[in-house]
Amino acid sequence: MLVTHIPEILELIARFADADTLLSLRLVSHLHHKTSLQAFATAWFAILDTDLSPSSIAKLHRIASNDIFARAVRTVRVRIGRRRSIRRDWPRTKQGALDLSSPSAQMFLRSLCSFTLCNGLELTDVSEVAHSFNFRPVPTVPEVLYLLLSLFTLGGGPPISSVRLIEKAQVVVSKGGVHALRDMTRSPAFKEAWGSRVLHFEYRARRSSLSMNQVLSMIEGATLLRSLSLTLEPPWAGMLLFSLSVSPVVQPITTLALTSLTLSPGVLASVIAHYRKTLTSLTLACVCLYSHNVAWFNFFDLVMEAEFLRLKEIRLVKLRSGRPSEPVYFYPLLSMLEVFKESGGRFELQLEPNTTLYPNLRYRGPPESMRLALGTLRGWTSVQNAS
Repeated sequence: MLVTHIPEILELIARFADADTLLSLRLVSHLHHKTSLQAFATAWFAILDTDLSPSSIAKLHRIASNDIFARAVRTVRVRIGRRRSIRRDWPRTKQGALDLSSPSAQMFLRSLCSFTLCNGLELTDVSEVAHSFNFRPVPTVPEVLYLLLSLFTLGGGPPISSVRLIEKAQVVVSKGGVHALRDMTRSPAFKEAWGSRVLHFEYRARRSSLSMNQVLSMIEGATLLRSLSLTLEPPWAGMLLFSLSVSPVVQPITTLALTSLTLSPGVLASVIAHYRKTLTSLTLACVCLYSHNVAWFNFFDLVMEAEFLRLKEIRLVKLRSGRPSEPVYFYPLLSMLEVFKESGGRFELQLEPNTTLYPNLRYRGPPESMRLALGTLRGWTSVQNAS
């Protein structure tokens, strides 16, 4: 009786094995190879990395040719910025844009379309230094973005719902690549697919090769957006958030994370209040409010005027204020912890190593307790500088 259940038992064991164990298990016998196939595919191919080199694209093609492997793919991560030689493998049109009809582009797009359960795209520029136009690492961020986002113009492509764009170094790009990206994102086919599919969008840029209007159009175009994460250091970061705060488009965003920003209390409060009807979680990390040392007092004062219907969690990490900026600490809140237990809420403070200071805070509680929490944060005795 037990012998008849051996395949099921082996399959169950495979589900709890790590990736390296699964690799070894497949070499034991044909039976082990067969029973561990699904677990192996999930462990090794759920997240696929590519640098757009010929060998990397060939690997994607081989995975796409296997139905079990292809159905295991959930996220495709494209990392550029290390191999300059790849540039010659990507033909361009007369206008300077990537030629989407080239063999390299077609093989790449066909492979991605075979990943029928893939819902995530991630593009990362891993360059650590800026590049000139003549020595750029290969297709640059706007060019690769043009390649990836063309999936939204193809019928029957993967159901992409999450998009992450991460830029580390400034790359000089050709106008042809930028214009091709702009024209494609303005097309009706792209707008319809992007607006109806994308639920999660993250953009992190130390220096941006995209214009503010390009980033703004991608955010506004995702009309069903649920999660928005922005980590921005370019000089137009404040203007982008201001544009979002006055945008006629109000997506049903539930999770908002803003990191590495320097801006005024009014702009920050306005963009958060823009999503007050649906927002449930807010994270502010490494945000500096300029003007004076009571900038955060003014921010919480403005935020309190908005009526948040569903907000349940606030995370504040390493905030700063003033010019020159000074860190903000939350140690006065220690005396308020018991007060919020009665309302069902809770403040959690994180101690800075080797100090008695608390730069990080998280508040969790029912929406009806949020106004009390914001009022406490507003008070000068609750949020103050460490001077």
